Amino acid sequence: MPKYQRIKKNISNIEKIKCDCICVSGFWTPTIHLASQSGNKTKFNEEIDAFIPSQSKQKETTLGSANGIFTLEETLKTSFEKGNELSKQITNKENKVSVPAVVEKKSSNHDKFWCVPLPEGKNYKRFLDFQNDVAVSDIQLALREGYRSIEHVKRYTTLGMATDQGRTSNLNGLQLVSDIENKVVPQVGHTTFRPPYSPVSIGAIVGREIGKHSKPTRKSPMHYWHEKNNAVFVDAGVWLRPRYYKQGNENLFEASKREAKNVRQNVGVCDVTTLGKIDIKGPDSAEFLNRVYTNAWLKLPVGKARYGVMLREDGIVMDDGTTTRISENHYHMTTTTAQAANVLSHLEYYLQLVWPELNVNVVSSTEQWAGAAIAGPKSREVLQKLFPDLDVSNEGLPFMGYMEGKLFDVNAKIFRISFSGELAYEVNVESDNGNFMWEKIIEIGKKFNIQPYGTEALSTLRIEMGHVAGSELDGRTIPYDNSLEGMVSKKKDFIGKRSLSKKAYVALDRQKVVGVVPLDKKTNIPEGSYLVKDSNAKLPNPKLGHISASCWSVEYDNPFSLAILKDGKNMIGQKLYALSPLKNKTIPVEIVSSHYVDPKGERVRS
Repeated sequence: MPKYQRIKKNISNIEKIKCDCICVSGFWTPTIHLASQSGNKTKFNEEIDAFIPSQSKQKETTLGSANGIFTLEETLKTSFEKGNELSKQITNKENKVSVPAVVEKKSSNHDKFWCVPLPEGKNYKRFLDFQNDVAVSDIQLALREGYRSIEHVKRYTTLGMATDQGRTSNLNGLQLVSDIENKVVPQVGHTTFRPPYSPVSIGAIVGREIGKHSKPTRKSPMHYWHEKNNAVFVDAGVWLRPRYYKQGNENLFEASKREAKNVRQNVGVCDVTTLGKIDIKGPDSAEFLNRVYTNAWLKLPVGKARYGVMLREDGIVMDDGTTTRISENHYHMTTTTAQAANVLSHLEYYLQLVWPELNVNVVSSTEQWAGAAIAGPKSREVLQKLFPDLDVSNEGLPFMGYMEGKLFDVNAKIFRISFSGELAYEVNVESDNGNFMWEKIIEIGKKFNIQPYGTEALSTLRIEMGHVAGSELDGRTIPYDNSLEGMVSKKKDFIGKRSLSKKAYVALDRQKVVGVVPLDKKTNIPEGSYLVKDSNAKLPNPKLGHISASCWSVEYDNPFSLAILKDGKNMIGQKLYALSPLKNKTIPVEIVSSHYVDPKGERVRS
């Protein structure tokens, strides 16, 4: 057994004592960094020309070369003595273990610092710190400038501030200062040792921060209710969201179809806490929104919401969502779950650097509010039961309207907005009351056959209605591509407007979102499939577009997809082929309107 393993075996019980640090070094590495980090004030040992630990501030023990002992014999002797002492503290017994005999040549004292002398009349640079290129002349200059503290000398010259943290330079630097100042090294002192003193692998830095441990997993206040009710979760950015709620032996397709159908026929409730929320305040808020969004915002009345599209500087759609005017100078913006942080950074950048004259403050309020979307033809009846004192009729709370109320003495914000395409409302309460709100909605909604629905059913509902989302807003599309050109103002300036005049962006055969239905009304079209005119054409077969999202339409009981298609505006009614190389499928399809269900939008306004 190697000697260091015998030492470890004999003092293995040390870990039972509450110690913050135990430093054990062999004769080849005189490191005292751990002792220093624990608050131990070091002292200079002139015999070995090095610093060693002095008075411990925590329950810390330093052994071996870290304590200035450079011979194996003395290292083993002092280590066994300390091990025996600690063992006695644990067991209250004398457990002495004899020290193995060692015969070795005694090491000599280290040489003192010596600086290469300059030839007469020459002024060559002599380097102390090879990582940060600190020369002897830099130290001399620092002292001439009046920097007497070694901490100041370090910062003036960057001595010992590279990745080796002074391992190759600090002691020489201290000795040079002592020579110039005619002091002994202890009077000069030393800087604080900081890790990494020795090279550290990337694996050690990362540690267990892999997979789910690489970032915090965020959960909504209703998460444990979802768990108890058989929710199957999906990652949505850093959030966990219910994908579907399993009943019996249902699979994903069966459960999501049931949930979506119930929303269309009765009423469903979806956890929308994860949507990004940004609080916007200030007298210039309206003007700010008017510059950020493509559509007009200066005249939005208090108590109303508006859908907005936000572009990058290159004209590509960055995000979409609704923003509500809470009061004269107060707005509540929502973003997609995935883009919440990016949108906030985008807004802060423009306020701080581009338009500093605007008196506007933005702050993330995503964690402050828990949200539930109540959707379906019976959603108003559920809402009326939840808020019996409010007028939630079509006149009292019209489409894109906003009001505040009390949900059993809990303050709530009510937005009449819809992503499902059905009559729908979103209720927000402070996060601490999120689970209470959810349980009340489920309790009261039982009478109306309410069911919770997850992101898979939500996706089905939005695809049927032709509502674009992340798979269409994929960083490659402009408003026209997503049939949002009607929201692009021609009268005002906004971020990205100039880019929309690019030749490719105004091409007559520009791509556009369309609906796709298989001719047999049975075959699912895999997402990512590309569309061609002739399935038997020689390679490379010209690609006309691709399938961005697919679902099983619960309205018509057949597959339906959205696609981004070249010259899509003029392709309605055309017969094409969807090719899926990964699944080796060729599916004859027909191009239809992307608004497959309720194309006039009558349901959301009912």
